[in-house]
Amino acid sequence: MNYIYNWCLTSGIHLVYLKYTEMKPLFKNVHRNNMSNYRPIAIFISFSMVLEEVVYERLFHGINNTNIISEEHCGFWRNSSTGKASHKLINDILQVINNTLSVGGKFCDNQTAFYFINHDNLLRKFQFYCSVGNAKALTTSYLEARYQHFLTYNTSSLWGRINTAVPQGLIHNYNPYVFIKFVY
Repeated sequence: MNYIYNWCLTSGIHLVYLKYTEMKPLFKNVHRNNMSNYRPIAIFISFSMVLEEVVYERLFHGINNTNIISEEHCGFWRNSSTGKASHKLINDILQVINNTLSVGGKFCDNQTAFYFINHDNLLRKFQFYCSVGNAKALTTSYLEARYQHFLTYNTSSLWGRINTAVPQGLIHNYNPYVFIKFVY
């Protein structure tokens, strides 16, 4: 396995048979009859998940050392959380209010951003911020010619090629979108 992982890293090629993903709906809310209460979860080949974790660790280390990511992106740093970001925001708002100033805010929900991101746009951002050595080639290879199908109970769809969306699994895996979210 080490040989194959190293070959992928040095060649910049993500193996074709690792680009097939099964999607299953994960129930997340109260009403089971409402389709929006399900989140699609990608079921990856375990070999692929290990490779993605190796690539993630290398990219994270490189990005961390270049300081291109703001510390305010709490949801992505180790030993940090969106809870810490919320705490800081509330403290900042309270300080402004205590100084009898006005506070305004604008919030957006990026919950479904993973489902609609265009691969070409993602690769352009990735190249601008993160491309070093074979990272661009491997990321391009990772995203191009991906296929998925959906499994629900006893039924499955046909395999379809995907040109948008980034696979989301149950583990923290290599996901180019995560790195791009750092810099927004």
